Amino acid sequence: MNSFLSILWKEIIHIKRERRIAVIVFTFPLIMTILYGYAISFEPKNVPTGLLDFDNSTKSRELILSLSSSKYFIIHRVSSTDEIYRRIIQGEIKCGIVIPPDFSRKEKMASIQVIIDGSDPNLGKGILKNIQSFFIPSQVNTRFLFNQRMVSSNFYVPGIIVVLITIIGVIITSHSIVKEKEQGTFELLSTTPVSSTSLILGKILPYAIISLIDVFLITGFARLIFSIPVRGSLLSLFLNTSLFLLPTLSIGVTISTLSKTELTALFASFIIITLPSILLSGFVFPVENMPGWLQIVTQFLPATHFLKIVRGLFLKGINFFPAEGFTLLGLGFLYASIAIVSSGKRVK
Repeated sequence: MNSFLSILWKEIIHIKRERRIAVIVFTFPLIMTILYGYAISFEPKNVPTGLLDFDNSTKSRELILSLSSSKYFIIHRVSSTDEIYRRIIQGEIKCGIVIPPDFSRKEKMASIQVIIDGSDPNLGKGILKNIQSFFIPSQVNTRFLFNQRMVSSNFYVPGIIVVLITIIGVIITSHSIVKEKEQGTFELLSTTPVSSTSLILGKILPYAIISLIDVFLITGFARLIFSIPVRGSLLSLFLNTSLFLLPTLSIGVTISTLSKTELTALFASFIIITLPSILLSGFVFPVENMPGWLQIVTQFLPATHFLKIVRGLFLKGINFFPAEGFTLLGLGFLYASIAIVSSGKRVK
């Protein structure tokens, strides 16, 4: 009994001295509950919607006011149906509503054309449900783009590629330096005339090659087993994956340099990048549904931008992503700089 009490008291003293344990036990659950309590929502809100009013009557203006004053839609006036299609393809809007010229005259008999981005089946169905709440169901003539059969795997499998590469990339790189620390070889490496930049790039490049191979392996399996369409260019996939890997692997190296043990690195990888990349990137829950401050947080996750690229490339056949590409490049320089500084290696 005395031995048991001694061990118990020893652990209590250890917990009191080890502040990181208190942070993990008490702070982490609170932060995660608040963070994901805001993030987890399947109900489409603030959906960017293109609206074309051919009727331009009092009744149509009342309808537009009703749509825009709801929490479901953010109305963007457009000049043609071609503009609706173009802006849906570019991801600027998620759906388009076309009010016919005879809307005020036919009223309940009028046919409202609704064009919805069907690449996300759950979001598309939710948007249609919200639109139908403003009309008689028989009035709504709906067309889903990019995923007419609303197959869920067409949407989620490309996202799985992003999540898997994030997990693989961060975990394997986060173990690269911390393993050498535990083996005592990192101190020996630090005494060599190698600059911080060379050290970090040398650590990242092998895992970048492995991750690139994994991307094309997963893409091949997705195409073979699930018949996932790959409408875009494989060259574009290669180039954009390379942009994505720079910030992602840099985060892994940063975690590795700051961690003392492999277990700490694994736990930090899960908390800092893996879990947020699954829940906050748009893989499961639409980013548009999240509060504004949380949407800002998502912009610092490489997976958020790469997810848009992969889904656009696979489902829409888009090959050029200037906004997402430049953002990934900027995040790459940011996180690579942090990794270089955190390595504690000075240019000799």
